[in-house]
Amino acid sequence: MNLLNRESRRFVSGMMLALLACLPTVSVAVEVVDFATREQIEFLAMAPDGAHVAYAVLSPEPVKNRYRVTVKLAELGAEPAEPGVLAQFWVDKNALFKPVGVLDGEALPMRWSPDGKVLLYPSAAPCAEPDCKASQLRLNNYRVASRQSQALTAYHDRILISVPQSENTLDILAQSKIKRLPLTPPDLAVHIPEEVRLGGPLRKKTGLAQVQTRYRYSWTQGLLGSESGPPQPEQPEQMIVWKGWADRVRATMESEGERFSRMLTDRLEDGADGATAERSTWRTLPDDPYRSRALQRISVKNRNGVELFRRDHTEGSELQKLLAWRGKSLLYLEVHGTGAKIFAVDYLQGKTTELFRTPNHMRIPEPDAAGNRALDEKCRYLAAVMESALMPDALHVVDLETGQSRAIDEPNRRFSALTQDMEVRFLVLPNLLTSAEISAHLYLPKVRRGPLPMVATLYISRNQFSQVPGDEVPIHSLVSKGIAVLTVHRGWVVQTSEDGNFEYEIARIRVPASAIDRGVEMLAQEGLIDAERIGLYGLSYGSEIAMWSWWNSPYLKALSTADLSWDPSDYFLIGSGARNYLENERGLPNPDADHGAGLKLWQRFSASMNACAGRPPVLLQLADDETFSNAIALTKVRLAGARIDPYEYPDEGHNKAWPANKYWVHQRNLDWFRFWLQGYEDPDPGKAAQYQRWRAFRDDKPREDASCAPVAKGAVRRRFDKVKEAVQPSPS
Repeated sequence: MNLLNRESRRFVSGMMLALLACLPTVSVAVEVVDFATREQIEFLAMAPDGAHVAYAVLSPEPVKNRYRVTVKLAELGAEPAEPGVLAQFWVDKNALFKPVGVLDGEALPMRWSPDGKVLLYPSAAPCAEPDCKASQLRLNNYRVASRQSQALTAYHDRILISVPQSENTLDILAQSKIKRLPLTPPDLAVHIPEEVRLGGPLRKKTGLAQVQTRYRYSWTQGLLGSESGPPQPEQPEQMIVWKGWADRVRATMESEGERFSRMLTDRLEDGADGATAERSTWRTLPDDPYRSRALQRISVKNRNGVELFRRDHTEGSELQKLLAWRGKSLLYLEVHGTGAKIFAVDYLQGKTTELFRTPNHMRIPEPDAAGNRALDEKCRYLAAVMESALMPDALHVVDLETGQSRAIDEPNRRFSALTQDMEVRFLVLPNLLTSAEISAHLYLPKVRRGPLPMVATLYISRNQFSQVPGDEVPIHSLVSKGIAVLTVHRGWVVQTSEDGNFEYEIARIRVPASAIDRGVEMLAQEGLIDAERIGLYGLSYGSEIAMWSWWNSPYLKALSTADLSWDPSDYFLIGSGARNYLENERGLPNPDADHGAGLKLWQRFSASMNACAGRPPVLLQLADDETFSNAIALTKVRLAGARIDPYEYPDEGHNKAWPANKYWVHQRNLDWFRFWLQGYEDPDPGKAAQYQRWRAFRDDKPREDASCAPVAKGAVRRRFDKVKEAVQPSPS
């Protein structure tokens, strides 16, 4: 009887296990809303005595189109304690970000008294009923001993949202302010200021300089619906220096028969005995840009300018930041594709000591930003934001004496479960053009059934959660849906010639673009990806590379970009400061110069001059501040018959910062790449119109045109054919 019971139990247990095995597994996915609402840790302020650290957690709220700011204070005792909340309030994008979309380091100042007993921190002043929509920032005085705060005074002119603003809520499903750009030349012309269309003076604040010009680009005749040509260009009254480079010290020198460029990127003064440390990038400038070499250098000089110490770093790592002086040692941060390290340099002994290393990426505020310091006065405790390719921001404190760190606040810990089904690989892509190292991270789902479609992004790839400048691609959402993502690092190939050598301009685009093509071939031959289903995304310098690949790469199925890169019209429309930069830094001349010779150089570079109906489809998501500079390029691309779906996002600069806008940028990129690489359409009825347009792009196949084939010739085309042959399924 007992034996029968045992056998019965075994049978029942076996049946239950079999039934459980047949049940569908629950897959955890990173949705766009998860990606768009992850929290950022900013404005770190370590107390001088190392006993406390103050900081702010920024929480995007796309549905309300605002940021929730939580000001916190953590006590760094022997026993870990939950950080306390000093203030919580809501702000709009303009209270935190500069017009170009970069975080303003002085927006929320937090400052400690020299003894570490009193903290000044921001909050929002209460607003009066019944009008309770907005208020000003004020400073508060927090005393550590009594643990009490006292309101001081309003210090900020920016208006903040203080309570939930129900009547002003932006319904995230309505997309009421995001619009598609018109596609016909007469309609598009309204995006170009009237004075430009008429050939008059143009005044446009670019964020770099206030510029004025009377040039009118002759190519636009007929494109903007103008019957009569504009007046002839007049010479500008003065050339305005391109102010964006004013804070970068440049010098060239002759050394061993080679020209060098030196760019000073960091400087730390007031060391022992008046020492000064500098971090700089050096690059050789041979006539052949593909022979150019680069290094980063730390040097320490005494008060008389005599160099006491020098350390050079070649490619593979980046000297990210000079941190502080500690006696006669210099502390600095080095980052690379697989983590970060902190070193101390005894510049008199010439000895370098590693104090700390982590597989995570470290983000440390500038020592002088808004009075904040990430280090205590003895330079033992360092507050840093750490993140990895699968985990967003977490606040850590590092003990530089023991080399240990501990987590203080992990507001994004939910991502540990959300990303558990993903893996990330660090790669060095094949690069046959130069000796420069082009590294990348490859994101893959752990469970794969055959080669995957892949999206490549440009142009930063460290061990970070958001690898994309502008944070516009929901990497982890794509991977959750079965699309591999390759985030490509620019390497040290971004240097321009500084003396107008156009070949450098081509090289800085061609090298990473070629590395992506070779990476596609390598991964396809390993069976990881499908070379017939490749997407690409770019912003800023990344857009230049992406738009170059649009008409040069044989692999692209679809492309998404934040702008259309440079067009010859930019030489005239953006202003004299930009013309000076284009000619002297990048070798892009007046398109009308030398009886068309200048135009031929532009044709080797400009995507709009190489547009045609057979190019891959393009999703264009513009900031409204940059619609002006893209209008003519967009018109030319459309008139050439290219498939492009353009959107304009309101009140945005180079980097988009409104939470609702960013949500829709993420969502559209996900929808776009899933449609073209997987054939998937979201059943949401609110998206029916976009899929109707995209199906028309797909079904309206352009006629064969040899002049519209990708400019992939010779060895590249032969490799492409071999890859296609290698990944073809074998006959059953």
